[in-house]
Amino acid sequence: MFEGRTRARRATPGVCAACVLSLALVLLGAGCAVQMVAAYDEQTDKAVSALQRKMETLFVDLESQAGTPQADHANYLAFYKEVRVDISAIHMRARARPNNELTVEQIGLLRDSLGRLEEIHRIGITDAAVIAPLRAQFESAFVSILKFEMAKRRRFEKVEVSE
Repeated sequence: MFEGRTRARRATPGVCAACVLSLALVLLGAGCAVQMVAAYDEQTDKAVSALQRKMETLFVDLESQAGTPQADHANYLAFYKEVRVDISAIHMRARARPNNELTVEQIGLLRDSLGRLEEIHRIGITDAAVIAPLRAQFESAFVSILKFEMAKRRRFEKVEVSE
């Protein structure tokens, strides 16, 4: 009937689906993990911590200088320029990392807060009481960013230990 010839068998759609499913299960079992959040980034952690120290220095200075000519915005132009550059660098680094949208958003909010602070400073810091709510806003932003980075670090350390 076949006289020496063999016929090629066609795979049925059900067999193809089973092969694909089997391959997917093998890959998952082999340790391929889906990463929903970027891994911990030590440079971001350090840069945000350094930025927090700069901002705290500003608040301490303004508390002691409120209502005096030393507190004028014009005396802090270089400071604001430096901090905008720092935030821009942190923001760019965060954007370059995959699955890092939440950190990017947090840094964007920090940048917006700096803009509002500078507007208030331009108007004038005449009373030290103005500083406390501004400081609290920045502390909240920094704590959020740093807590998230620490959570990433803990998650990363657990993954390394379990592998």
